[in-house]
Order: sequence, then C-alpha cells, then structure tokens
Amino acid sequence: MSYNWNCFLQSADEWLITYALPPQRFIFVKLFAIGHVVELHLKASYAKLSGSVDEAICLGHNIPGLWNACKADTSFMPGFELRQSVLNAEILNTDAVSQQLSADDRDHLFANMEFYVIAKYLADLKYLGAPLKKIDKAYAIGGNFPNIYWIRFLKELRAFLDTPTKERVDFVDEYLKEGILPVDAATYLQQLFT
Repeated sequence: MSYNWNCFLQSADEWLITYALPPQRFIFVKLFAIGHVVELHLKASYAKLSGSVDEAICLGHNIPGLWNACKADTSFMPGFELRQSVLNAEILNTDAVSQQLSADDRDHLFANMEFYVIAKYLADLKYLGAPLKKIDKAYAIGGNFPNIYWIRFLKELRAFLDTPTKERVDFVDEYLKEGILPVDAATYLQQLFT
C-alpha cells in the first residue's frame, strides 16, 4: 500500500483534540499530546517536501531533525525558528539559562518555551515528574493549557500543508461540527479556522 504525506494528519488531529480537552491541569500529558501533534505535522511536511513517507518515519521523534529538514525549504514556517544555541542550553534550569544564553536567546526561549521543551524532550515527556535521562538535576515545568501559541503555530503549519483539503476529512473540523466537544475545547480549536 502506498501512503501519501497526509497520512499523518488524522492522528495529529486526534492528538490536538486530546490536547484541547479538559482538564487543563495535566501539564505533562498536555505537553506529550501537543508534542505529538507537532511531530506528526512535521512528518507530514517532510513527506510532502521529500515525497517519502518512509523517510519521514525514519526521523522518529527527532523534532529538531524534522524541523531542520523542512526548513531547507525557505517557504516553510517563516514565522518560527529553533535556535541551536537554545537547544544546546539546559532550558529547564533557570540558573543555566541565565548563564548559557544571551538576552536575545532568553527572550526567544521564553516566547517559545513549550516548542523548545517538546523539541528537546519529546521522547521523555511521558516521564515528566520522574527522573529523566537527559536531565540529572531538579527541574520544573509550568504552562498555560491550551496555549494560544499552538494555534498560531498550527495555522502556519496547516497553511504550508494547504490543509484542510477536499481529499481529506479534517477531524478537528468534523468534531467541531458535531458539537460534542466541551465548550472550552471547542472555543480553543475553532481559532484554527478563523
């Protein structure tokens, strides 16, 4: 069976709906969900650019690798960036952030914190709250869920993918039309279409 680049999008839609659903206090679960939304959209983008779903799958959970591969196309997500200097820093350690990053990089990190957290720690997000392989010190993560940041991010990604299309059911839109989502989740997700 031959797959098309948009094969990743149903699962991405389902993870996005999961992210938007209450309760909003499940910080670790919410980051895990939105991380997979981003991963699947990046895989769709890479597969669309390269023509290979298999290559996209081989990139695994490597958000920076997927991101950089997609960024080779200059039309991809011009409003967002992942800076290597920030990826190299201990972003969950406030002392390290102060010491390792310039003021400009710190401002950029704080404006894009959740993106950096999922880019660096996606494979470990299911273990947040427990000891992590990549972090040997105490760490803290906070957030505001669902975060409007992801609406802006996903609008730009979906525009690049030119989705939704007539050839594919947009599950976010379908669930919104069915009226079965809680009001807060529906209000959040409707912003994708405005």
